[in-house]
Amino acid sequence: MAACLAVLLWVFFTRPQTDGQAVLMFTAVHDERGVTLSADNGTVWELDKPQAAEALEEQGIRTDGRVADYREVERVEMQTLTVPRGKDFHLVLADGTEVWVNAESCLHYPSRFTGGERRVRVEGEAYFRVARDERHPFVVETTQFSTRVLGTEFNLQAYTDAPSHVTLVRGSVVVQDPDGREEVNLQPGQEFTLKPDGSSELHNVDPYARTQWKEGYFYFDHASLEEILRGLGRWYNVDIEVNADPELLDFHLHYVADRRGTLEEALKRLNGLQRLTAVLEGNRIVLR
Repeated sequence: MAACLAVLLWVFFTRPQTDGQAVLMFTAVHDERGVTLSADNGTVWELDKPQAAEALEEQGIRTDGRVADYREVERVEMQTLTVPRGKDFHLVLADGTEVWVNAESCLHYPSRFTGGERRVRVEGEAYFRVARDERHPFVVETTQFSTRVLGTEFNLQAYTDAPSHVTLVRGSVVVQDPDGREEVNLQPGQEFTLKPDGSSELHNVDPYARTQWKEGYFYFDHASLEEILRGLGRWYNVDIEVNADPELLDFHLHYVADRRGTLEEALKRLNGLQRLTAVLEGNRIVLR
């Protein structure tokens, strides 16, 4: 978990002030590693390296550098998948549950589930397609809440210094606070949002917008410019500087772009929207 926190705490995000000065609202990180898998005994594998695939296959884990399959694993061990900026990764857990882990995210999980619950922990964003097992509920923990399901599909976003979201695609889920004293039941097409100030809300949404990242697209529907810029910074790992009216960040926009494209292409689409001028200067997006 410490390795994951080290990645996440590199994020620096603040709202620009109205003093006319340019403000760096998002910073690039300097880490050359790709997707890594670490075990509790301290072993770390870089999953894009051929030797990692060979070593993990001896444990029953099959991986090609983009997908790891645990269905033939026998040994029980806690592991952490860390996905850096500009990457995503697909896991098939031992019970058949599929998890897509987004950029700048970590998933903590056992190589095999034991006991009465299937419990994992997320920092960042992941999409879950949970294998149904009524005798063994599936629980996803974050620092602020947990989500309990039997068999369902949902997206969970819990990045640092931003609202957290649970978006239900199908089935049903229950979102609980850390003490289990309060809970919210979601139906398909509903989203639970927990804001940084601790307030929460439940509203109807089109899950399509929240889930297109795993298909390779930026898809923001009526999202603030602030949220869109965070998404670009997280994927392309660039600084973002705001040298404009800070109220511009509150504009809500519809923005779609291919994550497999270049940053220049993504900015061209962004600049096609009204009142926006975002330019690339070195490794920095400057909003004017």
